[in-house]
Amino acid sequence: MKKKLICTLLTAILFLCTGAAAFAEEPEEMLPAEPSEYVISEDSANLSEPSAQPLTVVKMAIGYKKTSSTKVTAIVTGSSSASATYLHSTVCLQKYSSSKKKYVTVSGTTVTKKVTKMHRIEHRPVYSISASGKYRIKATIKDNDTSMTRYQTIS
Repeated sequence: MKKKLICTLLTAILFLCTGAAAFAEEPEEMLPAEPSEYVISEDSANLSEPSAQPLTVVKMAIGYKKTSSTKVTAIVTGSSSASATYLHSTVCLQKYSSSKKKYVTVSGTTVTKKVTKMHRIEHRPVYSISASGKYRIKATIKDNDTSMTRYQTIS
């Protein structure tokens, strides 16, 4: 009985200490989500030798807040390691086209932001939407070495 209780408690602790991922079904026209963290180096030097080129770590999150049935604020954040000299964010609103069977960028909705000598960027553009349309937000964060794109469907 004690063994069963200890095993159950250890399993519960292990479950609570590890992150759990949940995935929603996405339409085929949406690109698959990329991992939320990358360690990228173009240097393929031997790991036992110190590398002259630092690694760049990029993290990105995307979300939204509906302020009304016709207004939405995109919330995009990104961060990079100390080796990045700039971060550049591009955010746009896309609407599903049933005739083209894919999402297309709504004209005039692409907004960019660039920060230098900072390791974090936050971008909050506001968009007008129709209550009947099917929309998503597309966001890309770039730093010195890499680029990351994410999509967030608006429901």
